[in-house]
Amino acid sequence: MKKLLCIIMCIFAALCFVGCKDKDKDLPAEPPLVELMARTLSEEHEFAIVDDKGTVWLENDDVTSVLVMYKKGQNRYLELRFTEEGAKTFKKATKKAKNGTLSIVLDGEVLVSTVTANQETPEYARADSVYEDVIGWFNKLT
Repeated sequence: MKKLLCIIMCIFAALCFVGCKDKDKDLPAEPPLVELMARTLSEEHEFAIVDDKGTVWLENDDVTSVLVMYKKGQNRYLELRFTEEGAKTFKKATKKAKNGTLSIVLDGEVLVSTVTANQETPEYARADSVYEDVIGWFNKLT
């Protein structure tokens, strides 16, 4: 009787572990991107994205939203999303700009001077820095 009970328990335990070994396959390959905050661009300020020569590429009407994004293992960053036409213009701007770097100008003053294309979605602009800077930029723009 003890042997039979032991065999039943072993079979039950083996069946429990069969379903467990495939669980790792369901996990995402990399951590997800998280949107922490999103707002529209404030209409109270004059916004522009310019190159190092001062050429204005994008203005208020080209931006649909301003976001603070986060991905595990990275700093939080500011992301600008554009209208369809604005995204096309942004791609042209990054190709023509020296080293692909542009600046955000707010009311005639440079707010951020390291705006690049987002690697995951090149039609979005991205500005990286420490969290305090990113939140400061976000609050000024929105």
